Formats: sequence, structure tokens, C-alpha cells
Amino acid sequence: MCAGLLIACATLLRVFLAYNNWPLLNADEGVMGIMALHIQAGQHPIFFYGQNYMGALEAYLGAGLFFVFGPSPFALRLALIVLFLLFLVCLYVLTALLYTKRFALYMLFLFSLGSNVILSRQLSPLGGYAEILVCGTLSFLLTLLLSLSAARPGSRPVWRGVGYVSWGIVVGVGIWSDLLILPAIICSALVLLVFCWQDLKKGALLFILLGLIVGAMPLILATVNAAPGQNPWSALIGMQGAPAWSVHTAVQQISRTVIYSLPAITGNPLCHTDDLSSIKMLGFEPVQPMNAACITIKVSWSCCYLFLLLYAIVLQVIQVRNLFFAWHTHSNDEKISGEFIRACVAFAIVLQAALTLCAFLRSHAPLDGASVYARYLVCIWIATPILLWPLWRCMQKVFVAGGIKSLRSFLVMTLMVIMILCLSYGTYETLTEVPQARTAYAQEEELISSLSQHGITHVYTDYWTCYRLAFQSAERVTCGVVTGDCSFRADQHNRYKPYYDVTSHDPHAAYLLNGNDCANVFEQRGGYQSFAIDGYTVYQLPVR
Repeated sequence: MCAGLLIACATLLRVFLAYNNWPLLNADEGVMGIMALHIQAGQHPIFFYGQNYMGALEAYLGAGLFFVFGPSPFALRLALIVLFLLFLVCLYVLTALLYTKRFALYMLFLFSLGSNVILSRQLSPLGGYAEILVCGTLSFLLTLLLSLSAARPGSRPVWRGVGYVSWGIVVGVGIWSDLLILPAIICSALVLLVFCWQDLKKGALLFILLGLIVGAMPLILATVNAAPGQNPWSALIGMQGAPAWSVHTAVQQISRTVIYSLPAITGNPLCHTDDLSSIKMLGFEPVQPMNAACITIKVSWSCCYLFLLLYAIVLQVIQVRNLFFAWHTHSNDEKISGEFIRACVAFAIVLQAALTLCAFLRSHAPLDGASVYARYLVCIWIATPILLWPLWRCMQKVFVAGGIKSLRSFLVMTLMVIMILCLSYGTYETLTEVPQARTAYAQEEELISSLSQHGITHVYTDYWTCYRLAFQSAERVTCGVVTGDCSFRADQHNRYKPYYDVTSHDPHAAYLLNGNDCANVFEQRGGYQSFAIDGYTVYQLPVR
């Protein structure tokens, strides 16, 4: 009942924010919404438009909800809320099986709160992140259940067969959604390989393969039917590649991850920074200067997280080693086997968090947009129970002892209180942004209405305005993307090529600019009519 109440409160909070259009709809969400509209019309996209390696599951869920609630950003975000609800359920069951139900309730309480960055990540359908969070958690949960079942004599093989198929489906869907899930899948598979080896030799591998084929069927079809060099793997490889190593680059990657990325994705609500603050992608907080106080807060926050991560890894290694010898000596003891399996799963979970962080550190993401691209670290959320379990256990000892008796106990209690206060403050601060979100959404509606009144249906504009307007207007306004150098090419952020084709063939398509240097270009060209609409300047050739 307590778990259900906490999950219900977390869901209602996010429904309230989504209903009030928080955060501001952004272009990537717009692309997902446009895909959902096209799915309603009978199309079947496999990948996010313009990125042939990121699955379209959120668009299909959104299309289903459009039939019930009608096309809107709110209905699209409901799909994310459903996925987050599934994540909470999986995380609760996984934590309860690894540790205790009371600690699992504490995890639900923490995850029901969040800073504006965390809540915006849970409400913005940007493609793949919610899916890999659910699939990653569920893969570890299924691994734990299958391993415990395989170690238990006389357990039913039919149930395990269903479990292996389910694990394969979950992994397949996760890989189709986004390959950021790979560290979680690899670690989960290693545990499954160790404890379910006998089942795998007897045919369980075929069940897993069947599940993988079902879950990854869209990815398989896209790979088979793609033209040479256009398959998802080629597209992904073309997008990847770590920057050339140098001491300066490595220092920048580490420092920017510590100062910007880790505090953002782990819930620090203080000293807000945003690489794309002009589009309010992470909420409506004012961007604060990175002075000495802000840097100190962010670095301290990250150091605490990294210490907990390192401590959890060392603790799990020691626990796994000690239990291994006990398990090897008493392999028929069901209690020892269960403890050993739980320790190995916990170690695998914390290991995937470390691998995810290492992969992020070596990538372009910290250099290109450390705050915005912090979403690539979303899988580290799965490891939160393993990181906080030592603190919870220490806190329990404090209550049993009847008070704080040591400096360690004092530090642990202080850290737990600060954690709750920070997440609570972040939630409160997010709620205070709701009026701004309503106003911003109303302004977008006025802009769309003004464009319609002027008979403008095709516009050239920046990427962040383009796809937001296209979805919010239900494609009454379509667009082509103008880049920072005032160029207009099909390969420059034009996710959906038909928009580019229609706009480029319209001689009277308007230019919708907002603080863009291209305005000077049109003023120098002459012949364009210009007028202002809701903070934008419109340039259009006169109709003859």
C-alpha cells in the first residue's frame, strides 16, 4: 500500500506538470510528436526522424494515447509518464529483492522527487532514454529472478523458459531504443551466464534468441532493408568516435563532467546551468554565472557521488569475494546461494554505472554540451539503491543505538538529510515554474495563430523553433531549418525531409527569425517585407 501510494504521488506530480506544459516543448519532442501524428495516419517509422539508430517506441505509445486524448504535448508526455511508472515498479521490486522493502520504499520516495533537470528528463520524449531506463532495470530484475530460480532445486523450468524469452525481448527493445543501454545489458548477461549456465546449455539460449528477435525485430528489418552504408549500425558509427586524446582534452572532459553533467543528472537543484538556456530545455530557472561558490557546490556534489560509487564498488567486490568462498564450500545451501547471487547482481548494477560514466567521459558529450547531454548518463539512476544502501544501513544502526555516537554516523545522517532537502527543494522550485510554462505555451499558440492570420504555412527558422511549431500546430505550419551561417540545406538539421522539400519549393515561404544574425542578411538584400510577430521578425517576399 505504501509503495502504491508513493508511485501514485510521483505519477500525479508528473501528470500535473505535463498538463501545465512544463517544461517548454522543444524541437526533439516536436519531432517525436510529428512521428506520432504520422503513425496515426498509417505510417510506420522505425527510428527517430534523421537519426537512424534510435527507436521510435515513444512515438508509437504517443500515437496510441492520441486516439484517447487527442494530439497534444500532454498526451505525448503521458507516454513518458507510463514508462517512468514502470521504472518505479521495477526499481521497487528489484530493491526489495536485493535488500529490504523499507529501503525500497525510501528509493521510491527519492525518485518521486527531483530537480528541474531530472523531472524534465522524465517528461520530455527525446527518444530512447525512458525505454532504456525501464529495460535496463527490468533486465537486472529478470536476471536476479532467473538466477535465484536456477539455484533453487525443483524450480519449474516452464516458468524459467518464459523468463528467458522475456529477458530477450527486454534486451531487444532496449537495443532498438538506444545503444546507451549496452553497459547494463553486458553486465546483466554476464550474471545470467554465470548462474544459469546449465539452463543455457540445455536450450535456454534458444529462448533468449527468440526473445531478442521479437524485441529487436524493427532494428533487424531496418538493417536488412537498408541501402548499403545506410543501415542503423553505419549511421551510429558515423555519429560516434571519441575526440583525439590529449592531456588538455582529458582535463576538459573530466572537469566539465564533474562541474556540469554529474550534478545535473543526479539531482543537484543549486546553481542552475544550461547549455541551451534560450530554449528553456531544462525548465525555466534563470541561468546563474559559474562563480567560485557555484563551482564549489557542484564539485562537492560530484565528489560525494563519485565517493559513493567507488565505495559501493569496493564494498561489492569484498562481499562477492567473501560469499564466493562460502558458496563454493556450501553450494547446496540455498540461503548462501541466494546471498551470493544478490551480491553479484548488485555488483553488476554498480559496474554498469561505472562503465556508463567512463564511456561518457571519453566521448564528445562533455565537450559539446555537458549539461544538456547529461541525459546520456541516465542509466546510472539504476545503481542508486546500491550506492545508498551503506548509508541506509548506517542510519539503521544509529536508530538502534538510540542516537549519533560517532563522526561517521553524523556525516551519514547529514548527507541523508541534505539529499532529501535538495530533492524536495528541486521539486518545489519546479512547481514554481508552472506559471511561466503556461505563459510560454500560450505565447506559442499566439504565434501559430498570428502566422495563420498572415497566411503563412511554410517558414524558414531555427531548428528549435521549427519542429516545435510543426507539432504544436498539428502541421498547419511546416518548416525548413536555417543554420547559424544563414544556410538552408537538406542535411542541416532537417529531420523530416518532406518539410524541407515543401518549404524549398514555396517561393513565398517566410523567414521567422528570433535574435538571429541572418536578419542583417535580409535587410541587405532588400525586396523583403518585414514585420514582427510575438517577438519574432518575419521576412517574406511580397505576393505578386
